[in-house]
Amino acid sequence: MITANISSHRSITQVCLVVMFIFLLASPARSQEVVIAFEDVLGPSATLDGMARTQMIISGLRRAEVEQALFLVRTKKINPRTKNRERLVQYDKAGHVLASHGHDHNLFKKVNLYAYEIDLLKSNALLQDFANYHGYFHFGYYAAGGDLNVRRKLRDFTRENGLQPIYVNVKVDDAYLNQRYIEQVNANRRVDMAALEKVYVDMVWQGLVNYYQYAIPTVEHPRIILLLQENDLAAYFIAPLMEKILEQGWRIASPNAAFSYPKISHAPIGLQNGDGYMAALTGIDLMAKDLPLYHHNPAAINYFQHAP
Repeated sequence: MITANISSHRSITQVCLVVMFIFLLASPARSQEVVIAFEDVLGPSATLDGMARTQMIISGLRRAEVEQALFLVRTKKINPRTKNRERLVQYDKAGHVLASHGHDHNLFKKVNLYAYEIDLLKSNALLQDFANYHGYFHFGYYAAGGDLNVRRKLRDFTRENGLQPIYVNVKVDDAYLNQRYIEQVNANRRVDMAALEKVYVDMVWQGLVNYYQYAIPTVEHPRIILLLQENDLAAYFIAPLMEKILEQGWRIASPNAAFSYPKISHAPIGLQNGDGYMAALTGIDLMAKDLPLYHHNPAAINYFQHAP
């Protein structure tokens, strides 16, 4: 009788394993997803005219068949003396999503609930006429630390005013690389753009891979928000960067899809609660030191140390 039971148990186990194997074969492989986001939008011109930079980024994204990227806008930079608003119009017409990065960044270093609320409303008022602005906003104090009571009150305020906090979780040192590039150009030194493209693309790609390996134990298919600078190097190299990501089997996701995850532990993964990515996963309040913002700081940034 015991032998029969063991034999029966083994048969059931073998059947289950076969069924699981067939299920895995039949299930389509899911591509890892990443949302492309840009900060320092409308930053000062460097080696490119600001409008030219905008048009090059739009063209590069279109060339790589990336339908939507996310642009974080500090609205203080929108003023009648510049063509900055027209640059936003170009991003909006191309179908890209605009989000608030606050009106005045310096304000966010202070603990002043009323000042935060006014700042968010100013930014919202300046962006609400754009078709692809959906009330998204991101700034560090709200999402990544500071007084927990202030953050909770801000959460209630933003909900009442139809504003939705968003997160980013991968940053790379593209700002530093761009700064060194500008220094080389201003000093009339030769820059090997083909070599620089490789450094830029490899740096960002490795940052994505490292974060994915970090996040995969927590979320089976984490949707990554890659934050780049809207700078000259992005204008030159965004197309080859996107092509590299796509060649590796990844998929470029829409920002709108990224911030509409199903709920886990009574909190949506898309940071609807404003306390950080892991807080959204777990449903608990976390401080800045607990949040998994990955900042990739590779040896590649030493590229210019040996430039001629």
